[in-house]
Amino acid sequence: MLNSFLSIRFLLSQNIVVPLQPLNLHAVMKKFYLLTLLLLSFMSIYAAEGDTIKITFNGTGANVDKPTSAKVTSSVNGAYVTLRSSTTDEEYVYDVYGSTTAGSLTIVGSYKLTLRLNGVDITSGKGAAIDVGCGKRIAVELAEGSVNTLTDYAKGTQKAAFYTTGHPEFSGAGTLNVTGNVKHAISAKEYLQIKKTVGTINVLSAVSDGIHCGKGKEANENNYFQMNGGTLNISNVGGDCIDSDDYGTVLIKGGTLNLTVSADDVDGIKADSTLTILNGDININVTGKGSSGIKTNWLAYIPGGNITVDVTGDGSKGIRAKQQTAKTVNNGGSVTFSDSTDVKITASGASIYDTTGDETKCMGMSIDADLLHTGGSVYILAKGDNAYTYQVKGSESTTIGFRAEYEKETSVAEIPAATGDGTVGIFSVSGTPRSSLQRGINIIKKLGEPASKIIIR
Repeated sequence: MLNSFLSIRFLLSQNIVVPLQPLNLHAVMKKFYLLTLLLLSFMSIYAAEGDTIKITFNGTGANVDKPTSAKVTSSVNGAYVTLRSSTTDEEYVYDVYGSTTAGSLTIVGSYKLTLRLNGVDITSGKGAAIDVGCGKRIAVELAEGSVNTLTDYAKGTQKAAFYTTGHPEFSGAGTLNVTGNVKHAISAKEYLQIKKTVGTINVLSAVSDGIHCGKGKEANENNYFQMNGGTLNISNVGGDCIDSDDYGTVLIKGGTLNLTVSADDVDGIKADSTLTILNGDININVTGKGSSGIKTNWLAYIPGGNITVDVTGDGSKGIRAKQQTAKTVNNGGSVTFSDSTDVKITASGASIYDTTGDETKCMGMSIDADLLHTGGSVYILAKGDNAYTYQVKGSESTTIGFRAEYEKETSVAEIPAATGDGTVGIFSVSGTPRSSLQRGINIIKKLGEPASKIIIR
């Protein structure tokens, strides 16, 4: 540096004119851009380290460690922790550790935040295990390899074991186990998203919904449930496994869903508006009466995904598309299958009857409006005397990848020869889908006691 300075002084003292090179504006802007990125990265790292609040549960007590610069006040009563943030421009990270059988974590604020669970186990003795009162984005990180367990108080009035007034986005290769002893297991007042990086989320039980999105009142709030990856297991719930309420939508782009629908008059996946399945593995077992594996209150678009639904509950459906007449999402009730979707539905339950004698049938699909199949594989099997394949109240258009079959155990000796096509135990019916359905039913009604299998196609 000194040599350069002396050289410049010498040139000036000798009145030597040094020609200036043309300014390369592109190169200057490129260097400025790179320096800006470097500065922003440094500021991001510095802010993350400086704005982390650590909460550690240790049985009957809890500790809160936070930097003095953080605009957060804390209140700790035994193992019940309440944190109130007044920031309007900084995203704090809340790192949670430890376990308690009589505690909870409550976070209140008005700016987005990150909640990182590092092997935490919280059972509340008053309300929700975790309650985040923030209407912004809540990044919920499951630390890699961690197992996190949340259980709420069985005699409380809380809406969920894990409740947020904002929109949680789950990520991280850990495990989250949730039990909802009063209402829902996980509930978001707005949307809820499960990202590709998620490990496993287990809803072990809930009095009402496993996962609930929406405020619980009829208003066009644009709520949604979105799953991009990971594994989601839901069982032992008294309500819907997944409920996107308040005209909410459902979007499944990947991951694995294993859902058990054991209660009556509930659904495995319920979209109050549009349901879209692009990819993923979906396995649903419906044992409750009058329930559905997948239900949309408007439209269903299913161009992808591997979907298996086993319906054994009386009066239940594998897929139900309902046409509303008194809501914002009215005039729906249609289902479209296309592209690479692979759907297998088995229905084997019986019908149920209400006090007036009206029948509710068990069937693979029930569609109030139109059915359109342009690609992919859809296979529906109705087993037993009382199950049905599907019904469509509107128009119907299917291609070669769409199949619906009946299967019944019966005595081959009792099969009337005139009804068969010459192949023992196999019957073909032709005509429109509805007439084929009725002819198949008529053949089944002629069959005797169980002995061997026949299939009506």
